[in-house]
Amino acid sequence: TAWGFCFGGSFIILKAIDAMIGLRVEPEMDANAAPVNYSIELRRDVPAVSFFWIAALLLLIPPIFGTFRSAAFESRRWSESDYAP
Repeated sequence: TAWGFCFGGSFIILKAIDAMIGLRVEPEMDANAAPVNYSIELRRDVPAVSFFWIAALLLLIPPIFGTFRSAAFESRRWSESDYAP
């Protein structure tokens, strides 16, 4: 089973069966309507840039927490020092 969503005039299939052999397109319009020209472009295994940015943000979480913990420790250490500002 394949499912997807429409975005900016394009229909994006998120997951499809590898054994899918054909794609049937049946436009629906009024019988008296003028013919409509359209094109179909199929792409497979297109990298999703959004996954890269999500992974990059998740990888930044530990260093950010480490920086805050280190800053808090240094603040406490300097407050107990004889040379506290």
